[in-house]
Amino acid sequence: MVRLARILVPVDFSAPSDAAVAEAYFIANRFDATVDLMHVWRPTPTPEDDVPTTSLSSFARSDVGHEMRKYLELAEAEGVTARGRLAYGDPETLILECADDYDLIVMGTRGRSGVSHVLRPSVAEHVVRRAAVPVLTIHASTGDDLRERAEPEAISAPIV
Repeated sequence: MVRLARILVPVDFSAPSDAAVAEAYFIANRFDATVDLMHVWRPTPTPEDDVPTTSLSSFARSDVGHEMRKYLELAEAEGVTARGRLAYGDPETLILECADDYDLIVMGTRGRSGVSHVLRPSVAEHVVRRAAVPVLTIHASTGDDLRERAEPEAISAPIV
């Protein structure tokens, strides 16, 4: 049996991230795993690229900081051990740098296609192509459907 002890969920607080968090909590409950929610903070660039224009403490008080707390409160309500991680830099790079510390990555995806997708592939696609661990992508409209399928009601059928 596969052992899932640690799950990484990169979040940007969009609807696809909400669906990914819900799915990760569902999986964590089934496998008694812990969940790390990671938000990569990419503030407005300055002439000194290595210096953020605002501090992490002001980030924590921002709307995005409140969103992270909501995810953590939901984890507590669902009996999932979760923690929030804030990072500064390029999301693709930072997610891949820490991916080996996890058994699974669960990410939301918008499912873009066409010219915008060709010109700038998504963070999720970048991670799926390069991560050494399994990556589960969740589209916002499919998150609830997956949970419903995972807990089917008893079905009786003849054995042939």
